[in-house]
Amino acid sequence: MLSHFRDRTQLTTRPGGCPPSGRGVRRVRQLVRLLAATKANSNGSKRIEIDGVKVDVMPTSPLPMTAEELPNGELDRLFVLGYRWALESAEPVTVRVVTTTESEPHTLVFATAQALVACKFHAIADRRDARREKRESDALDLVRPIGDLVRAAAGAQQFSDAPFDLAALVSLQTRRWLIEDATRTARLINLSLDPPMSCC
Repeated sequence: MLSHFRDRTQLTTRPGGCPPSGRGVRRVRQLVRLLAATKANSNGSKRIEIDGVKVDVMPTSPLPMTAEELPNGELDRLFVLGYRWALESAEPVTVRVVTTTESEPHTLVFATAQALVACKFHAIADRRDARREKRESDALDLVRPIGDLVRAAAGAQQFSDAPFDLAALVSLQTRRWLIEDATRTARLINLSLDPPMSCC
């Protein structure tokens, strides 16, 4: 399952249905190599690197039958439920790389925006890395899938399919980071931008 690249390059179609640029084609092929490498990661390494892209491999196990078997801590439970839901709800996306000489289809599996929000809330709340830029990156990674949900008519309703109390855990983190600590979160996002935005 893939979420996104750190450089956040997206493949888009040019106006008029023209094929994507050479850079976009290279990114899709890089995604395909990345997917193959994660599947072949038989040594259990938690981090691999493909063409300079660092990929964190997150282990996940099937969920228990009852809530009593889940961790008691909210963040621990958010981690267990969020990452497992991201795997189980991931959706296949077929991408066709079209150049002047060939047409090459690939099917990739991506986490949904809902599941990414759950995972990113855990990342920013549980960040033990003292480097400020990591928290800034977490904040920006968080608001992007939230923006996707806001623009989707039924996006937020899909949290009703989340296992156990995952929807409630996401709601708690939403209140913390987007209401109670909204100014702090906005500051982190602004600092992650290049260049940062000026308010006055």
